[in-house]
Amino acid sequence: EVMELLATSKEETEAVEEFWTSVETNLAARKIRLVFVADIIPKELRRIVEFLNEEMRNVEVLAVEVKQYKGLADSESRALVPRVIGMTEAARMAKRPATARKRQTTLSEFLDKCLPETREFFASVVAKATERGFKILWGTLGFTVRAKLTENDSYVTFVSCYPPDKFQYYFDGQASIPRDKDSPMRRKLLDLGVFSETGEYTLTAPVTAENAQHLEQVSDQILDMIEQYESSRRP
Repeated sequence: EVMELLATSKEETEAVEEFWTSVETNLAARKIRLVFVADIIPKELRRIVEFLNEEMRNVEVLAVEVKQYKGLADSESRALVPRVIGMTEAARMAKRPATARKRQTTLSEFLDKCLPETREFFASVVAKATERGFKILWGTLGFTVRAKLTENDSYVTFVSCYPPDKFQYYFDGQASIPRDKDSPMRRKLLDLGVFSETGEYTLTAPVTAENAQHLEQVSDQILDMIEQYESSRRP
């Protein structure tokens, strides 16, 4: 019996030490959970909890509202019904492990998915846009080329590319540069005979071995136009 008590005591001690080691590790990593418990959670506190939970990736902030109900048959009986508040869908997405989120593609992966006759064209678009100082935004499949074209200097997409052969020019009217349906650039692109309207503000051209060189010249013209406009807005 003495040996069993000593063994049990040792196991309990190790469990306690393991617990506090885990606490110390999580605190050092700022990985903690804050919980507000009350019978009524005011809407002001609810908004604060949801905001903090969405903004702080390593800290889980929750509110537990515990309602108490009396039994109908027995006035002495009580039922406690908890409701967890704060774990919105935005918070769940923010706290998902990095491996669970969709990863952005890379130039190498993008080109691997392209046709042999289109790789050089797309590599040229990335290289020339980067050289001119435009922003390349990689998605899970393709990439977009963006520039500061609005009055508040926010980025606007003007070119989108997707493997294996899709090249798109995008104009939306949100930017200060005239890119509406009657703009000269849009009419010029449609006159080439390789672009088609695939949306209210999108023109799409499939890149082929026959038109790749010509589309590269068109891409250069688009980059020139955007660069000139962007430069004209600088003080």
